[in-house]
Amino acid sequence: MHSSLTGRLGCVQHARHAVQAIPLAKQQLPRVTAQHHSQQRRRCDMPAQQDTCRQHARRQSVVMKAAADAPVAEEAAPAVDVPSLASCNLENLLNTQGYIDPPVPEGTEASVFAVFDANKKLQYIGFSRDLRNSLRTVFGRRPDKVFYHKSTHLQELDQKAMLDIRTAWFEEVGGPPMGNKLAMERAQWERPVDGGAISARGRLEAAKAQVEVQLAQMRVRGAVEEFIPNPDVLEEGKVDFLPSGPLDRDAMEKEKARLALIAAATRTCKAQVDGEPRDFKIFFESSYKTRGGWMFDLLVTFDEQETRHRTIIGAEYYEPLGISAETTIERVFAFLLMKKIPRHTEGLMESEDFPVNYFAVSEVEQEWDDFQDMFPEGSLPGDGSYWRFNRIHDYGAGKENPEWNTTSWAVKDGIKQRTWLDS
Repeated sequence: MHSSLTGRLGCVQHARHAVQAIPLAKQQLPRVTAQHHSQQRRRCDMPAQQDTCRQHARRQSVVMKAAADAPVAEEAAPAVDVPSLASCNLENLLNTQGYIDPPVPEGTEASVFAVFDANKKLQYIGFSRDLRNSLRTVFGRRPDKVFYHKSTHLQELDQKAMLDIRTAWFEEVGGPPMGNKLAMERAQWERPVDGGAISARGRLEAAKAQVEVQLAQMRVRGAVEEFIPNPDVLEEGKVDFLPSGPLDRDAMEKEKARLALIAAATRTCKAQVDGEPRDFKIFFESSYKTRGGWMFDLLVTFDEQETRHRTIIGAEYYEPLGISAETTIERVFAFLLMKKIPRHTEGLMESEDFPVNYFAVSEVEQEWDDFQDMFPEGSLPGDGSYWRFNRIHDYGAGKENPEWNTTSWAVKDGIKQRTWLDS
């Protein structure tokens, strides 16, 4: 009984040695194996123990083979460097050509990215294996929230490293942004847009209508690349956009050349708005020489809103002052922006609305006395020569209406204009 127990304890000890041998380097295995065989021979000399030891030996050989096949232990890989969010470059979502084309280093397998709104406030931090299409996806879902982004890139897909980076960014900004913190917000970033159907039968039509809303918002932002809705998601009454292939670099170069011509015809100007200098841009889309001056078709960009205007200017508004017609146009729009004149006059216009989308410079001078202040070079041609009337009494039904003489006309900028005179 004692010898049998001794044999069993001896074999258990051998098994422990074998288990401990698994993480050892391969060069240690011959010594462990030799020791095992020597002890095994001594303990198996007694016939009563031979069967038991054979069974343990077979088990032992399996364990030892696993140890022999185990790879040599290596030192733990160093942790991935975690760049701070503040150190990453802030990039515009859309490039100057209207495409989503983030800079991604060669060989990138994964990225961690952060999204910012128009005020450069952090909204959401996410992971990506294809940064361009990830940004397309979140832009398609939240076009009102995605204006800028920051990103860092990994040369291999390492989920722990990606989580570490995101955690470090959370800590850096004082906690997760709303898009990661709140469940309802997170759903809007990570799931397709709900079309808002009130019944199963109306899902598809509701989703199609929502597609138009999303596309319109993206076009207003200046996106020119194609966004194709996912048909499978549409059937569910939701909106998401399909991934896109690589950008056509040749087409982009042509577009870049076209935009360079536009840039050459675009002027960056300043206007005093609420006492602060503000930048705006005027693109001279086309120009037409008239008998008495010029007619310009313009695109004016201010506060990320682009509006179209046709403006007529007579030579008397630039030649006597020694400035160009374009300079006068700049001052006209700086003045209108300072006055906060609405730049859209669609539909019916009220009598007090200024026709800002189609007007002559002389109309600005007639409307506002202080327009002259924009021209320190000299007096404008109509300075002091226009009648201006403000209503100071009620009139209309039940009121005595003043008499008006509307037969007096003046010619300005080659256009016959009516001048109001007292009778």
